[in-house]
Amino acid sequence: MKIGLSLSFCIRDIIEGRVNEEDVICIISNTKITNMDEFDSCCDMYCKVYWLSNQRRALYLAMKYWQQGRIIQPRTFSNNIHYVGDGHWIDLKEVN
Repeated sequence: MKIGLSLSFCIRDIIEGRVNEEDVICIISNTKITNMDEFDSCCDMYCKVYWLSNQRRALYLAMKYWQQGRIIQPRTFSNNIHYVGDGHWIDLKEVN
């Protein structure tokens, strides 16, 4: 099981087959999306930059996680952000 730390990179890893969709518990994102228009704009930008290999599946997954409450955005209630330069997945098997 995994927790993602970047909406753009994690969705890209899933659509490119590096990570199994079923293994992802949630994605903790540095985004600060507060409404559907902002979500659509964010996804549109990510499609043009990060999700080129399969935009349709990427949008489906992003929307699915959004609707299921599996995209967690600490910036919506705090000014703290996390650094993903050292990796953007937490593998829970390695934590135990």
